Amino acid sequence: MKSDCKIFIFILFSTLINFLATLPIVSQERGKTFISNYSTREYEGHIQNWDIVQDTRGLLYFANGDGILEYDGTNFKLISLALKNSARSLAIDSSGIIYYGSANDFGFLYPDSLGKLMANSLKTLVGKKDKNFGVVSDIIAKENTVYFRTYKKLFRYKKGNLKCWSFKHNISAQFVFKDNLYIKEAKIGLKILESDTFRLLSNIRKNKGQRLTLSLPYDSVSTIFGERYSKLKIFFPKSGYVDEITTDIDDILSKVRLYSACISNNEDYALGTDGAGLYIINKSGKLLQEINERTGLQNQSVLNVKADNQENLWLALNNGISKVVTSSPITYWDKSIGLTETPEAILRFKGIMYIGTQGGIFYLADDRLVKIKNYDQQCWSLIDFHEPGDTSKHHLLAGTYDGIYEIKDNQLIKIFNSQATSRRVVLFL
Repeated sequence: MKSDCKIFIFILFSTLINFLATLPIVSQERGKTFISNYSTREYEGHIQNWDIVQDTRGLLYFANGDGILEYDGTNFKLISLALKNSARSLAIDSSGIIYYGSANDFGFLYPDSLGKLMANSLKTLVGKKDKNFGVVSDIIAKENTVYFRTYKKLFRYKKGNLKCWSFKHNISAQFVFKDNLYIKEAKIGLKILESDTFRLLSNIRKNKGQRLTLSLPYDSVSTIFGERYSKLKIFFPKSGYVDEITTDIDDILSKVRLYSACISNNEDYALGTDGAGLYIINKSGKLLQEINERTGLQNQSVLNVKADNQENLWLALNNGISKVVTSSPITYWDKSIGLTETPEAILRFKGIMYIGTQGGIFYLADDRLVKIKNYDQQCWSLIDFHEPGDTSKHHLLAGTYDGIYEIKDNQLIKIFNSQATSRRVVLFL
């Protein structure tokens, strides 16, 4: 652990900042994003977390197996629900009121006489025949109207009144596009709410049987659909047409269950999966980043993901809570992706980054650090040497414990032998 810490500190403060400031960023050199993991030990709650919202003060709220967790940036506090139920969904309206969904219960948070937030249930407004509605899977808060979605019922809370719609089949998702509410009913298809009645979009040519899990805005005329074990799709509400779009993670999406998503502050899509971590893609479908256990995430089942007001991503996990610092331009490499020794020199040569360390020379390939074979000596310096007679000819030279080497095709060729002692170092200026 101490060794890893030294490697990280050395890169970040001794070399990497200057290196990044003077050279253009190469897309393959992503490195690892800073991640803060919060376990049950930190927040003292249930392992599962289902949803996230942030209020106007910047405080974060997590739908947790023990209730609702409030986080002020330093401390977590639990807000209990009726009967100590778990919270499964959260939403916040334009006035800052936070709504929650649970098992056979939903309501909102409101401060008591001392300013402490308390859970206020709306279940008393539910008709007797509709009371056993099950888990509230998600909530949409739109101006002065709130929709609570369960498996086969949809509730609308507006100006103190509650209306309920019942469906024959499960409702797998709900979303709003240009002030219109849509739902996806299993075995039936997409429906739109018009004059308090859900009308089936009968002109949809594809996608009737798929289970819709999420929807995100794409442009002024369409929205992105996410489904389980399927490519992303694009939906055009005006025509009702649905079609597939191509991304760099099509193969991955066909094998894992897409569970959650959000739009990041720079308009990219953050896609959470059940078991494969988080993928960030742009609108063109290009993969920008993978967040998983290899890059430091504590759990790979991302039940929800939300962007905060500081341009970072928060992940509600099947086991824990994580913050992904996407707002920082600085990333890093460590032992988990190949850097096993303390760095001494860094140089990019012909588009490849090389690192001289206390135990050999490494180069970056596919965002992993690979060690040049058969060499474990210290390397103190790397230079891009231009031949005096022809400056168009470049050579990558390494000053090491036992001499000078040229690095060619990621192999070492010795060009000068040093009778190294503990006092001798080869340096290049």
